[in-house]
Amino acid sequence: MAHEEVLKNPPPTLVPLKGIKERLIFKHYKPRELDVAREFIRRGILKGEYYFNVLLKPPERPREAWESEEEYNVWQFLRSKEIDCVCITDTAIYLIEFKDRVRNSAIGQLQNYYDLFVEQYKPTLPVKLMIVAGEDDPQVRRSAEKRGIEVVVLGIPTYMRRYFRGIPP
Repeated sequence: MAHEEVLKNPPPTLVPLKGIKERLIFKHYKPRELDVAREFIRRGILKGEYYFNVLLKPPERPREAWESEEEYNVWQFLRSKEIDCVCITDTAIYLIEFKDRVRNSAIGQLQNYYDLFVEQYKPTLPVKLMIVAGEDDPQVRRSAEKRGIEVVVLGIPTYMRRYFRGIPP
């Protein structure tokens, strides 16, 4: 299903990546988050079209008199939010946050992204939230699930757990 059919306001840069299993490299991901993202895609847990680093516009504000156009554009870029991944399936749109382990920060990020995504992209399918993590934190997972956030734990140990087990990074 093409994104034009499910998003009333698709951005011009929202293009599915072909061969994402091989080319999944993004500079804003931490190394362990990138490992989690690659493993999630490799396992084929969620079938759909994947879009990575989906930008959400910052709040509109007038340019200050002392700001150059370039300074204003830098401010806009630095204040924009970035969803790790959006997956469009036949039945829903998933906003996905990748983490090395289930973290509180992912809950807040996804809740904020949800509001901005619905406002800016005007989806026609239901929007669901998902945390994909390498390692579990049961307390945080329960909190996320209470808020309707799906949590997928892949069983990839964090750096510290690997270190203490003597497993190379």
